[in-house]
Amino acid sequence: MDSAWLMNVLAPILGLPIIAMAILWSLVPKQPHLELTSWPSVLWIFAQVLISCISKGKAPAKRDGRREKQLLEVSLVQPVAFKPSTLRAFRALVRHDRLPYGEVPVMYPIVESFRLCIQAMLLPQFPVNVLGSVLARNRMELYRALSPSEKLVYRVEVDTTPRLHPKGHLEFDLISSAHTVEDLAAGSVTRVWRSTLTVIVLSGKKGASSTPAQTEQAPASTEPRPQRTQIAEWHLGGDVGRKYGWLNGDLNPIHLYPATSALFGFKRPIAHALFLVAKAEASMRNSGAPPAYPLVLQSEFKRPTLLPAKLAVMWQLGDPSTTPAAAAASPGGLPFAVVTTDPEAKEVLVGRLVQGEAARADIAAAQQ
Repeated sequence: MDSAWLMNVLAPILGLPIIAMAILWSLVPKQPHLELTSWPSVLWIFAQVLISCISKGKAPAKRDGRREKQLLEVSLVQPVAFKPSTLRAFRALVRHDRLPYGEVPVMYPIVESFRLCIQAMLLPQFPVNVLGSVLARNRMELYRALSPSEKLVYRVEVDTTPRLHPKGHLEFDLISSAHTVEDLAAGSVTRVWRSTLTVIVLSGKKGASSTPAQTEQAPASTEPRPQRTQIAEWHLGGDVGRKYGWLNGDLNPIHLYPATSALFGFKRPIAHALFLVAKAEASMRNSGAPPAYPLVLQSEFKRPTLLPAKLAVMWQLGDPSTTPAAAAASPGGLPFAVVTTDPEAKEVLVGRLVQGEAARADIAAAQQ
């Protein structure tokens, strides 16, 4: 076979992926402050993730102290209502049985706006590739009841200067907010929801732990632990990571299949941390803790959950005579935990729910 003829045939075929990547790269947003008029699609996010893998590589083993601080911002400037089909699927997935359909769960706005978080981390100015990143903790603030039909605008901000995790990984805070719009041109907006997500990007440092959610153990406390009461037991299938990922646009390989999660050191896919918090919120609502506004839902993730899994959610009332609603209305809030169902009852996540005037004071203290 003539080699020149073969090269003439193969050259266009081999060049197509390069041309496709060049076209995609030309479409990737380059500016640090990005304004969108619609949610980015899952496929477009996935395409940007592929480009980010090539252009950014792994997280650096050492933090570059010479990097200048830069604030990235991605906004959805066209007011949008919540998508009814996505909200219904979310409520069914986490089993929100008692919250009225006229109210939006505090853990739902992050489902629709999480795509903006991903988009912010995919901007060229974000210093590392986020593929395989995990969540360390989160704080949700909901200032009043939200109706599924009201239209909101959204904004996500992230500082490109990371904090160094004790195990050598990098931490970033993603600040998301939703606002009602009285006069967008005049800048007249009112914030109704705020989220702070702390993301850990796995380090390329040799010997760094592949399970950063398992933070260093604190010394054992001499104080007696409050009495825990189990309110629900969950049987999570191996597909809940994929189901939640399609809702919020997060197709992180660690949540999808054993073959993809194994690339990041997990034998099986792991549950999305925000899904676990959302399911814990639903269990608390179903068990007698109705919402009161404003409210704060705060969680810290202790260890990954390999799917399928069986977990239990508990709350800690302290005084047995205290009702869940009264505990949530106190300054310390209603502590809760998601634990494994084996005899060790290992903590998967811990958190607290604060509502009403106590939450108002908590929000004010956090802003100082």
